[in-house]
Amino acid sequence: FLTHIREVDAIVQVVRCFEDEDVHHVSGAVDPVRDIEVINTELMLADLESVTKKRERVHKDAKRGDKGAAAEDAVLARLIEALEAGRPALTVPLSADERAVSRQFFLLSDKPTIFACNVKDTDLAAAASNPHVMKVRDYVTTHLSCEAVVLSAQIESELIDLSPEEGEAFLKEVGVTESGVGALMRAT
Repeated sequence: FLTHIREVDAIVQVVRCFEDEDVHHVSGAVDPVRDIEVINTELMLADLESVTKKRERVHKDAKRGDKGAAAEDAVLARLIEALEAGRPALTVPLSADERAVSRQFFLLSDKPTIFACNVKDTDLAAAASNPHVMKVRDYVTTHLSCEAVVLSAQIESELIDLSPEEGEAFLKEVGVTESGVGALMRAT
């Protein structure tokens, strides 16, 4: 699964931001920030393994005087330092040239990421005051330099079967002007 993600241009992480006794959560309780941290830790661990192996190969060439390898080695060292500290590669300040070097490594935690806060259909219109959504927005802005949008998977599944006109009327009925998918598209 992670191999396929390396090839994408961006990642959308959908995080649960609603309480419902009828919908079981694998961890027993809803905590979207914890869920984000679990996924990002997995991505960073995969990246750390990848860049560590790459650095072992590149470091030898850099020691021999290969200038391209030396540039790669320097970027890899900074990435390893950040990943070991629990910071995604996307948050490492790099120059334009260093960022170009970094892109060739196809790091999972270096992908632009949008967090989709999945709320109950009945809570979509007031999602801005949802405490889970507020925590996600604060966390991804502060720690990941990313954006969060709100959607309701239930509403999105109902919109699929409607014409554009019916969909617009349905969204107005639930108190919003745009679907979550529309917000995601705007964010990209």
